[in-house]
Amino acid sequence: KVQWAGCGVEEDLFATVTNKHCRQWDVQSLKVVRSMQCDSLFPRSKGHFHPDGKHLLLTTKMEVLVLDMQLDIISTHQVLKSTDGSTTDLKVTPDGTKFLVTECRNYESEESKAFVWNCADPATATEHLIKHGYGARMFSCGVSHDSKLGIIGGHSGTIILDLETGDTTVTVSRGCFLAAFLPSSLQFIVGARNDVYHYSEDGEEVL
Repeated sequence: KVQWAGCGVEEDLFATVTNKHCRQWDVQSLKVVRSMQCDSLFPRSKGHFHPDGKHLLLTTKMEVLVLDMQLDIISTHQVLKSTDGSTTDLKVTPDGTKFLVTECRNYESEESKAFVWNCADPATATEHLIKHGYGARMFSCGVSHDSKLGIIGGHSGTIILDLETGDTTVTVSRGCFLAAFLPSSLQFIVGARNDVYHYSEDGEEVL
């Protein structure tokens, strides 16, 4: 099944990811343009086009793969530190300077972390910071339109963090598999059970 789909920068193609394949599709014809098989993809692999229009980032269980637009792997970054964990989501900031990855630990769920990497040049990306202290499994993440904030959702609700310092700026008790900023805004939405909730940038629910 498809685990992620996203449009390229020029919006003339989109990509899909399964647990074995990454494919590029033409937006107009809906035909596959390119396809690659990768045995390191897994059932929670996600992707994100880099804003430079030249790279596609994919998650494996513990790594981020950097592909060129021909779907050739040009670099592999070991992001997670523990084999007890696996990646759950990936987002790249709109300015292309950082990516955010969330982790779900299996046996030590309270040790789940988020990872922020510098990726202005995705092929030579470097770790920027590790977000500790969330205290539960993480499942979703997003980044703000100004590339300054990240949002994380999981079993301990939703937090917003400063991507430069890692400091938590907002906390709400709801959230898990959906955490996202609204376009061109610092307001955000979170998913909890069968509902979606809308919050102001200060974490107050918008009714």
